[in-house]
Amino acid sequence: MSVGRCLQQLELALHYDARSLMVLQQTSPSMRKALQEGLLEVFCKLVRQPVAGHNLTGAIWKLACLSPRGHERACAVLGARLRHRRPLVREVAVKALGHIAIAEELVPRIRQCLSDAQGRVRAAAAQTLSGLARKNDLVTIRELIGVLGDECPEACRAAIVAIGALTETGHDVVTQELAELLGHDCSKVRWAALEALAQTSRKGDDAVVAFLVPCLEDADIDIRTAAVDALRRVALHGDPATVRGASMLLEHRDGSVRAGALRTLSWVARVGDAEVMAKAKSCLEDGVSNVRAAALHAMAELVTHKGDVDVIARVVGKLSDSESFVRGAALESLLKVADQGDATAVPAVLELLEHPDGRVRLAAVEALGQVAPKNDASIISTVAELMEDRHTGVCCVAVQVLGHLGAGDAQCRQLLLQRRYDAEAAQPVRAAAAYVLEEGGFES
Repeated sequence: MSVGRCLQQLELALHYDARSLMVLQQTSPSMRKALQEGLLEVFCKLVRQPVAGHNLTGAIWKLACLSPRGHERACAVLGARLRHRRPLVREVAVKALGHIAIAEELVPRIRQCLSDAQGRVRAAAAQTLSGLARKNDLVTIRELIGVLGDECPEACRAAIVAIGALTETGHDVVTQELAELLGHDCSKVRWAALEALAQTSRKGDDAVVAFLVPCLEDADIDIRTAAVDALRRVALHGDPATVRGASMLLEHRDGSVRAGALRTLSWVARVGDAEVMAKAKSCLEDGVSNVRAAALHAMAELVTHKGDVDVIARVVGKLSDSESFVRGAALESLLKVADQGDATAVPAVLELLEHPDGRVRLAAVEALGQVAPKNDASIISTVAELMEDRHTGVCCVAVQVLGHLGAGDAQCRQLLLQRRYDAEAAQPVRAAAAYVLEEGGFES
């Protein structure tokens, strides 16, 4: 079949599906090249002068797939579709240009799409500019900065990524302009500027750190959270300005600000910083549960070595906290501050097994599974008694801990079998025993 005949059939069919394009893979190299060039002409014409009843956006994507990068006619045809009345066509045209364009002459036209009435078109324009504009193109970067805080979240996120891609790390002008937005009235703009600043700043930049620290007490909680993450990425370990600024915020009236300051200190302060450790310990009695949990995490990160008697005692003490969130933080922290079989941690946890609150006993038996030595007859006996606890959750966890601490032990196997087939035991407890017996290596 001649090239002309192939193209005629493809153009008449106007389906442009995968079977039509498979023609390119079933011909000789010379004919394949001719077919590809002919198909480019077909799709250029269809995008420029679409046929009623057929998919214009599909034709745009086919043109982008067929065109080599920098194909002038394809870029020109697609560029003309940036002004189409339908938003979806404009969006697809912008994305298609991102696939094939290499000429910087198209950048100004795509920049105009950052002001499009449709958010998805603005997002597509930001994505395309991130790969098409040249590095440190201040005109483009400033246009993208204008999209920060866009009402369309997708456009805002795309602008943040594009600014990071186009800006050289530590660029003074961009840093200054982003920093100025941290005082913007709109919280969305402040948040987006924070994210962009964290991406473009040089690690250890004191000027940026000075901009970020005040954001820890912003009125918007999302910005305070973003500031914590930004400082983790920008501030150097042990940075005195960050440590000093975050430490001052531990006296803030807002509990979420205090919690954010503690999270910042857990990442930035040096291990063994006595002053920060003392402040974290004092925050264990804070009236806000998030602050107590953050204090536990900070202590676990900053403690000099495992086995610190004072730290372990304080962490274990929080296993009886009234908030489950704090008890969970204490469990996580205990693993970091105490080794298995720790002489301070084990007795302290054992004492909590007698606590009248079932939630505290539950946390204690979980902790025991983490720190108690294996195959200790006394501890195994204690855990076995907890399988009779009036709190079903305690019984289930005790079953799991017994399987962990007494793995392979004949006596433990017998205890678990009794619990599995105990008709008076709650169904979740029997199910837990069956699971441990099967997965814990007890079944013969």
